[in-house]
Amino acid sequence: MMNNSAAIDSISEYVYQTILTTYQQHPDWLREKLRKYPWGTADLQVKFTSRLTAELSQFAEREIWRQKVLQVLQNSLLPSFFISSDFGDLMAQIQLLTRRESEIVAEKSDRSLNVSKESAIAILLLDVENLYLNAEVEKFLVSVCRHPLQIKIAFGNWRNLGKKDLDLHGRSYELIHVPIGKDSADVKMATVGSSIFIHYPTAKEVLVCSSDSVLTHLCNTLQTHGLTVYSVRRQADNIIVSNNRTGETQTHICKVAPEVPSLKEFIGQLKDTIRLEQARSGSIWIPLAKIPEFFNTKYEVTINQLLSIHCPDKQLIDLIREHSTDFASHQLPNNPETYITVFQTNRSRSTANNSSNQPTQGKAKEATLSPIDPNEKIPQGVDLAAIDSPEKLQAVLIAIVKYLTAKSPGSYINISNVGTEFTKQYKQPITKVTSNLGLGKRLPKVFESYQDCKIKKVGDVYEVAIADM
Repeated sequence: MMNNSAAIDSISEYVYQTILTTYQQHPDWLREKLRKYPWGTADLQVKFTSRLTAELSQFAEREIWRQKVLQVLQNSLLPSFFISSDFGDLMAQIQLLTRRESEIVAEKSDRSLNVSKESAIAILLLDVENLYLNAEVEKFLVSVCRHPLQIKIAFGNWRNLGKKDLDLHGRSYELIHVPIGKDSADVKMATVGSSIFIHYPTAKEVLVCSSDSVLTHLCNTLQTHGLTVYSVRRQADNIIVSNNRTGETQTHICKVAPEVPSLKEFIGQLKDTIRLEQARSGSIWIPLAKIPEFFNTKYEVTINQLLSIHCPDKQLIDLIREHSTDFASHQLPNNPETYITVFQTNRSRSTANNSSNQPTQGKAKEATLSPIDPNEKIPQGVDLAAIDSPEKLQAVLIAIVKYLTAKSPGSYINISNVGTEFTKQYKQPITKVTSNLGLGKRLPKVFESYQDCKIKKVGDVYEVAIADM
């Protein structure tokens, strides 16, 4: 057992060597300002280890040493490091160095007597933004584990998840908030999860609940430290649980009835559905007959079901005409199709029928916009607040690419032209929106994640085109 001074020296050396190895093998994992440091030089090694040693020496409590090391790592390295096996290996070494002699003696005594003072437990890690578990599904997961499920930790941006935090808190989850624009829930979950075996040494099983592939690294890290890892994901209406070591899977069918929104929320959902389809198609006017299909896909409940609850004697067109301050409808001459749009702020469009046909105040009216063109491009001044998720931004960007290449479908255009068009329409730089949504500021990287797009680099310029469907 090392004394405090020797343990601190070893910890400082381990931390430095880990950062040096990361610099040599994965320099992109270091924060940008640290990539220029001469990590391989003796001078920097002495300076770094001496400074860390001096800081740790101020504290007698060894638990504080671990906290300080984590703080140094978070200030030096990006989230990619924390989902790697390197992070798990480093924390395991520090765990050994920070254990008190009395703990080691007690452990040896327990082993010799074959006595376990603490029972083995299971832990559940939940990415709420990717997968939500109700009480019924949680009960199923408890039955999968061989050990009692004692620790439950949920990650998410609680401002955007309704009342899910209240439900989870009521079921004894520890809630970790992830602000939008910083670490996403899955990366934060990987960072915390990689050190589970340190903070909960009696843990034998871990349920990793998310469908994101980035958490594969977390599962591998935990498995290398001897834990049984279960990957939990949703597939259609089923919950699939896979034992990562044996490959065995179990399925739980959970057809969950969606929450019934209020009438006001229903109207808001209709508006969001229309805006999303406007962004996707590049057209202001959406066929009325298509709206139920789009709505059902987005909210997993039919419009007719909600109409039967809130206004059983009305059809969708009746509801839209009653809320003429939010919607406008129009029917082209000699065409039975009815088109719907949503009134936006700052729209520079004129309304027809300003004469005797103008409806009187207080009566339901049908607003008519003129001129009418169902294929019209999205106008400038469309509500930026509607782009509140990566999926909606994707629909907008693809619509812009289609608009800019309309004369030559499938052709490549400079990605900067897409950014310019976005700024022109939404009065805000595209990089600010992608950053707020946690997608970073590099537009080529954003487009690379879209299956509907293809990217190529010509010299120093990135170009994008719509992929062949």
